[in-house]
Amino acid sequence: EERRITYLRGGLWVLAALVLLTTAASSRQMARARELHRLRTTFVASVSHDLRTPLASIRLMAENLSSGYAKGREERYVGSIQREVGRLSRLVDDLLDFGRIERGLLPNLQRRPMVIAEWLDGFAARERARCAAASCAFSWELEGDAGSAWLDSDALERAVGNLVDNALRHGGAEAIRLRVRRDQDALLTLEVLDSGTGLQHGAVHEHLFRPFERGHGGEGTGLGLSIVRAIAEAHGGRAELATGEGGRGVCARILVPTAMPEDRPTGEVA
Repeated sequence: EERRITYLRGGLWVLAALVLLTTAASSRQMARARELHRLRTTFVASVSHDLRTPLASIRLMAENLSSGYAKGREERYVGSIQREVGRLSRLVDDLLDFGRIERGLLPNLQRRPMVIAEWLDGFAARERARCAAASCAFSWELEGDAGSAWLDSDALERAVGNLVDNALRHGGAEAIRLRVRRDQDALLTLEVLDSGTGLQHGAVHEHLFRPFERGHGGEGTGLGLSIVRAIAEAHGGRAELATGEGGRGVCARILVPTAMPEDRPTGEVA
């Protein structure tokens, strides 16, 4: 009888422990579900704002051009419209890629041979104009002769553009620098360094690569870094965050292999 009572007590303690563990796990899941609901609601509001703002600007500038109000300033207005259209295009592409990520897929790539120096010149010219409009200096450097690479130039431009956009939105940077180099293992490294507020020292920042997460509580959809990582991984590479040089600002880094995929013959599109 005493043994039965002892076994019964032991069973009750085990049952109580299981109930506590189940309750704790359920509470965490409910808290995460509530947080995801909040983040998704914020995401919808941010997307709506990011869509309306450039559309309103484009409509206003188009009306000024058609009415003759912008006479003598047509070139400046056209440049502004082109920047807003580019902003809309990036947002739409990010949303399409996010839809694939939500389904457990990586972004579709169109890999073709590209000359890295030529790609960098075109990208840097566009980013310099965008940063200048935000009163931020933009510079770039190419270490050595990077040669050519087998990459999706448009996807790579969106990924690095998202890193620059993050520095403008969240870092409070007054200067942004893009540094590109290619090592002996044919690995292309693209680093976006800013002079902003930087990362919390010693903290783990992997959560910033999750969808809807936004650094420093800034504006935006919260998709930027998740899209950056997805594009890097689709190329067979990776993306990471680190503290900037001298312990200041942020160094956002993309590393991608430049060689043609071994499972594809020359000239085939990925």
